Amino acid sequence: MESLNVSVVPLRTSMAIQFREKFAVMASFFTQTQVCSEGIYLTTLQKNVHKILLMQFNAQKRLSQDINL
Repeated sequence: MESLNVSVVPLRTSMAIQFREKFAVMASFFTQTQVCSEGIYLTTLQKNVHKILLMQFNAQKRLSQDINL
């Protein structure tokens, strides 16, 4: 079973589109990039899938975590 790395990137809703545009450029080396309402799914050359979730957050509470399933 492949490992799914889930990166949680909290963002204000107003920042979501700007983040997606910048990240798409940064992630140009990924084999597949899928942007959807929940976030961004990236597939690397090693077939690892990274799901980046876009969430609303309190500016004083930034959450970043990696979960390996």
